[in-house]
Amino acid sequence: MGWTERRRGADGSLVEWERADGWATLRRRRRADGTWVVRLDRLTQAPEGSLYREERTETRADADRIVTAWQSTYDIAGEPGSDDGGETATESESASESEPG
Repeated sequence: MGWTERRRGADGSLVEWERADGWATLRRRRRADGTWVVRLDRLTQAPEGSLYREERTETRADADRIVTAWQSTYDIAGEPGSDDGGETATESESASESEPG
């Protein structure tokens, strides 16, 4: 895959990856309440256009599963594991608004 770890907190509560082309970052972090957040931020200049997704989960294992899935889904268009960025703005907005509960 085309993602490289760029930042890691000393205790592992925050990790950030950057896509090989530099147009997207993916971050997993622990919140003060003990839950985990995974967020994807793809810049407007990316070939697939801008996208912001955020998902909150109860466990680190669930957050890791989201990271793995998103690294594959949002990899560089045309690279192995990529879906060529076929999501729509509506899908990304509803994904970032949904929270467990």
